[in-house]
Amino acid sequence: ATINEKMWSDKARRLFEALDEDKDALLSLNEFVNGLLRLISNMAEEDLTNLFYQCIKKKAGKMSFSEFYLLMTKNSIEVEEILQPPIRDSRGLIQVNPNQEAVFGEGLLERSNSRNSVFSLSKGAMKSQSFAQELYESRIASLQRFVAMTVMFHQMGYRVERFFFRKC
Repeated sequence: ATINEKMWSDKARRLFEALDEDKDALLSLNEFVNGLLRLISNMAEEDLTNLFYQCIKKKAGKMSFSEFYLLMTKNSIEVEEILQPPIRDSRGLIQVNPNQEAVFGEGLLERSNSRNSVFSLSKGAMKSQSFAQELYESRIASLQRFVAMTVMFHQMGYRVERFFFRKC
């Protein structure tokens, strides 16, 4: 695995250097977008721009090699996840659009056409399942517990009332 990582790191370094037109060891937005548009024909310029801004940490408008390498080691589902708009609103609440899939994970199956499709699919399915469980727990299960506790306390109050009513 270490030899493969070294080979991949060397390839990523050569690609980074090829994209770095001004040779300042940092990629600007134009270098990143224009260079990758030449290599990847199926991505839109807007997606590459969003990807660039999501991956730079210093927000100085330049991407370092370490940030570029982290991006290059992501699989297609992880890249797609980066490009998705945030699911939380300004108050921190999760906003969910209705699911139009016939089967849970159908979209993941359609998008998993990479070399590591089994790994990508399982990782994407785990994230999707985790999100569904979080929604269930935060919305449905908590409401069910609230209703159960309310019914239980109502029943307890009713029994106490009946007990003391009979004694008087």
